[in-house]
Amino acid sequence: MRPEIVFAGSAKEPYIIIDKPAGMPSAPQNEIDTCCSAVSWLSDQIPEIMSVQGLRPHEHGLIHRLDTATRGLLLIARTQEAFDAFIQIQQNRLFIKRYTAYSAFCPSEQSLPGFPPAPLCLSAENISSLSLPYDIQSQFRAFGQKRKQVRPVTSCSGMAALKKSGKILYTTQLLSVCKTDRGWKTLCRITRGFRHQVRCHLAWIGLPVMGDAVYNMNYSGTENSCDMQFFASELEFPHPITGEKRIWKISPDAI
Repeated sequence: MRPEIVFAGSAKEPYIIIDKPAGMPSAPQNEIDTCCSAVSWLSDQIPEIMSVQGLRPHEHGLIHRLDTATRGLLLIARTQEAFDAFIQIQQNRLFIKRYTAYSAFCPSEQSLPGFPPAPLCLSAENISSLSLPYDIQSQFRAFGQKRKQVRPVTSCSGMAALKKSGKILYTTQLLSVCKTDRGWKTLCRITRGFRHQVRCHLAWIGLPVMGDAVYNMNYSGTENSCDMQFFASELEFPHPITGEKRIWKISPDAI
């Protein structure tokens, strides 16, 4: 499955929005990685991005990453000026990402190992009493074989976990939770992201994403499947030149 160019940009709109399919990496792992990624595919379509010096040489104009298993919107700068402006926008916490997930409740006694006590554990019985928006906050540490997973770290974590965690406090803002025929639909917002942040935070409070091979212990499929019900559904940011608000969306309900 190939990405879709949602917005190709122009001289006045020097950025590109693509809809990355699940199962495709956002960028190559390094300069010699030949796998098909969203960036390598886009560089064939719009070679202009190759002239942008990104955070890593092989990422070019890529402003942020999505997990390989996640489908959704990616932002890529067309010019160096736009890239530099977007990095400053990120640092000012003005680059807002919203994610839509379809989840199933998982009791706390069935949670994965390595999690500290959750700030709350949601269930079908207590969800109606949750005051929204609700901020899920933690630091993070790498976890598991080959450090492929992450775990939240809080003041309630053990000393070993605290020593391994970073210092930054990450926030996933839970905006809404509603029951649908597809599962419990959750909408989340972040302005600063850590690897697997939203998926891990949702699992921590008892709402693991359906089809998530890493954080949903009730998932019975394969790790490489593309059926995770988690979507990068909205981007919001000021225009890199004019500062005017830009919002781009996809509708997971139609997927």
